[in-house]
Amino acid sequence: MQTIFVMVKCQLGKAYEVADDACGVEQVSEVYSTSGQYDLLMKCYLDDKTDIGHFVTSKIQTLVQLAMAASAGGKAALALWVDIDPADDSFFEHWHSREHVQERVGCPGWLRGSRFKGVETPERYFLLYDAETVQAFESDVYYARLRNPSEMSRAIFPKFRDTWRTVCTVEQRWGDGIGAAVLTLRMKAGNTAPFDKLAALETVRVDLLAGQANLGQAHTAEKDLRPTPDRQIELALVAFFWSIEAAQAARVRHAPQGEVFVLRHTVSKGDLP
Repeated sequence: MQTIFVMVKCQLGKAYEVADDACGVEQVSEVYSTSGQYDLLMKCYLDDKTDIGHFVTSKIQTLVQLAMAASAGGKAALALWVDIDPADDSFFEHWHSREHVQERVGCPGWLRGSRFKGVETPERYFLLYDAETVQAFESDVYYARLRNPSEMSRAIFPKFRDTWRTVCTVEQRWGDGIGAAVLTLRMKAGNTAPFDKLAALETVRVDLLAGQANLGQAHTAEKDLRPTPDRQIELALVAFFWSIEAAQAARVRHAPQGEVFVLRHTVSKGDLP
């Protein structure tokens, strides 16, 4: 039998939640609150054949990440990449900032909507909507809006090009909030994401998103307005940074196939009247 002690740092306000969940892990015998750099001390008993590193990453770190996901934007997201002709750029941004994002975030279970504009490809936008769970993207209220688009929506959706739109679950999350720039990397399900490498000092938040192909795909008037069928991702890495420069440096080091976008507007549920 191996006896190990694990020091755990939690997100602000999440130490009790992590401690309660840890008590449900068979190998964890005692959990103590601490002061200083770490928040919790866990005493664990492992079989002699158990790999300590695997246990910590698969059991303890998972508890911390789940607690962070619950508070840092929910457990689900709707991710979109879309190209807009420069001639329609101003109208697209006006529509999204003055009508669309408020309409979406006002739906039950939606938490935040954010728009980012491509740095090297300024005609491309990345739209991300955080939600409590994937059920937010299946609600009757949301579908009622999809089936009855506004006048501006009817004007802008036919101008969408090369659209990727996918309801996702948040498989991993580090950090919280929204940064000044974002690095996105679309991947196949079997690919290995450089998640841990991006969780660094200049990173605000990193999400590993898993596409849910069967969700949010009902036939709607909005879908008919878009000129081509939406494509879907299998996996995506979405990393938020303090600056464009930090995002570009991270892309060079860890995700050369990724794209960097700059924040244009973000609206949370608390911003709505």
